[in-house]
Amino acid sequence: MDRFLEEYGLTVSALQDKIATRVPVGVGGLPGPVEYLVHESVLRSDDEFPCAGDAEALQFCRAVAHQLSTEFGITPGEAVARIVRHWCEPGDDGRTPRTWIVGSDIAYHEDPDFWANHIYYGAHWWPPGDTPAPLPSP
Repeated sequence: MDRFLEEYGLTVSALQDKIATRVPVGVGGLPGPVEYLVHESVLRSDDEFPCAGDAEALQFCRAVAHQLSTEFGITPGEAVARIVRHWCEPGDDGRTPRTWIVGSDIAYHEDPDFWANHIYYGAHWWPPGDTPAPLPSP
C-alpha cells in the first residue's frame, strides 16, 4: 500500500472512503495477507496500457508485449493491441478498463511467457497433438 500511495502522491487520509481492506483465508485456514481494495476512481491508466494501474503493472504489460513480439514474431504494436484487447477494453460502464492490474494482482501469479501464449492463442493449454491457431489480430 505504501508503494501505491507514494507512486500516486496520495495519503491514506486523502482517500477517505475510497479504500478498504480485507483479510482472506490463507493456507490451512489461517488468515492470509491483508488485501487493499481501491476504488476505481482513484486509479489512472499508464501509457499504452489503460489497464496498468501502476508502474509495476506497466512494466509487466511491457514484458508480456516483448514476449509476444519475440516468441511469435509479431510487431510491438500488434503485441500491445492484443494485450489491450485481452485486459484493457472498456468494462460495462464503457469508460474504464475491464480489468485493472495493480498491486499484488492475480495476473502476477503467472509469468509473461504464460500470458503471451494465453493472449496469442486464447488459452494456454490444448489437447496433446493439437496445433493451436492464434487468435485473429486486433
